Amino acid sequence: MGRKRKVVRRRLVPAEVLQRLSYIDTIHIILRTSIGADQYKSLFSLCIGETRTRRSEYGPGRFHNIVELHRPTREAIEMLRSITQDVDDAVRIVRVDIALDLVTATETESQLLQDYMLGGFMPTASPRVPVKFVNSTGYFNKDTKAGEVFVLYSDRPCKVNGRPCLHVESRIKGAAALRRIGLRDFQGILDLNYTEFWRKRLRLQVMPSTTFAARAIVKQAQKSRSAAPLDDEAASKTDYYLRRLSTSYHDALVAHNYHIHLRTGLPLLKRVGRLFSKEPNDWALPPNENAVWRVAEDLSE
Repeated sequence: MGRKRKVVRRRLVPAEVLQRLSYIDTIHIILRTSIGADQYKSLFSLCIGETRTRRSEYGPGRFHNIVELHRPTREAIEMLRSITQDVDDAVRIVRVDIALDLVTATETESQLLQDYMLGGFMPTASPRVPVKFVNSTGYFNKDTKAGEVFVLYSDRPCKVNGRPCLHVESRIKGAAALRRIGLRDFQGILDLNYTEFWRKRLRLQVMPSTTFAARAIVKQAQKSRSAAPLDDEAASKTDYYLRRLSTSYHDALVAHNYHIHLRTGLPLLKRVGRLFSKEPNDWALPPNENAVWRVAEDLSE
């Protein structure tokens, strides 16, 4: 008799997504060449958000400017490329933040969408650091100095059109991480495929129920082909333990943390990833365009 086919559960998306808008939220660069005040003024005028610059000394009598460009337009990036292309090592991109806003009709629907995302979003196959919450904002790999950090929140409006949204952000820091994605130069930023970028990063999984996980633990402990039944007390304790450690700021289950505590808090359970099943992310993927650039182009016409 053949093996039973695994039944994969699917979750229903709790709110209608009206728009899927992806864009470059921030670029952090180090300028090692001097540019005039008029050029800075022109550059800043080509960015939608507030832009900052500061000067830092890195040698005797030598300085560089650290510039943060918030929601730069295509023209801002092309201007930077033209200013620095004739000077060797004139600019270094050190961080790029890429955002995805899933626009909904109301703030309540955005909150429901955030709970849904937290209940399935796992950027890595074997997470090790739990999600940290600062107020209602969730940070994945918050303390990473170099690599990729993910941020989720739903209590602020979309930066493109001011409507309620779930904001998902990938913060890519360091030369190695930027090089892997192809964002070490301005041409790579101009050529970024937003659909494929998020297809690879919105890794959604369906969590196993706490009862299912507890039965897997018993099965592993007894090294048996069939799980022994759990009494009510054991099931209740397991459920409490997992939920207490794996909930967000307002008691929504977080798949990322759930995976960690199944693996580290319950060491009898091996190959935890097998208990999770892949979930499609097509419903959240944006078109291959920068939403900020599209708005800027529409305004210029």
